[in-house]
Amino acid sequence: MKNIILLLSVFLAYPTYAQTEEDSLLGLWDFQINTPDGIELVIVEVTGQPGNYQGTFDGPKGKAQITNIEIDGAKFSFDHDVEKFFVNVTVTFNGIVEGEQLEGHLKTPMGLKEFNGVRKQ
Repeated sequence: MKNIILLLSVFLAYPTYAQTEEDSLLGLWDFQINTPDGIELVIVEVTGQPGNYQGTFDGPKGKAQITNIEIDGAKFSFDHDVEKFFVNVTVTFNGIVEGEQLEGHLKTPMGLKEFNGVRKQ
């Protein structure tokens, strides 16, 4: 009986972490975005807590903040401002996380474009 109590107390004292749906997008991601010029590779990082998420978008044109980050279970969305032909445009990413992968589309003035990604280790 003492062995069972000791074993149980060790398991209860040892912290475990299980990814919840609310933090499914948190972390560092490799995104592949399908563009008319081919596949664009970017790194997206999201940190924070519900109601206070922060993020960055690091691509061929440099690193920039992402805004309006929303996570609803496995679904997510965020905005990224880009300059295209000397005009600032906001593109909105909408997607779903499935384990260590994600997929979705981004809304641009020229229509929807698909993207996918994998969590960086």
